[in-house]
Amino acid sequence: MASLIRLLIDLTMNSFDDVRSLAASLLKCVELRPNLLLRTIDRGEKVMCRTGRADHADGYGRLMDVALSTCPKDSCQAPFSSPVLIRSQVSVGSLLSTLEADITTATIDLRCAVASAPIHGRLIALRYDSALAD
Repeated sequence: MASLIRLLIDLTMNSFDDVRSLAASLLKCVELRPNLLLRTIDRGEKVMCRTGRADHADGYGRLMDVALSTCPKDSCQAPFSSPVLIRSQVSVGSLLSTLEADITTATIDLRCAVASAPIHGRLIALRYDSALAD
């Protein structure tokens, strides 16, 4: 099962949209360990920032969607052993604060912001989260 989960996580960064979508949908059906989820999101964010590719940004957004849907807004008890840690690191508020910091960086030095802080992945994550709320 662990190798299947790892494969699905890798497929969320695939260049084909339908593959990323299916992988994210399947990840929502399995119970993910909190530390694996946080490491995966961190790794996805690093890939997104390093490459700046739209498919990697979408993959990061889908990983955030998996995390936010796994730990609902109202009640975040199961399956996480540390729900406060998960919600503090994977939340709309943390996405917005990071987005604000990236925009501030862009107003100071656009070239640096484009190279180091692409915002499209965070915007995609917010879009998936707002779709989840509907």
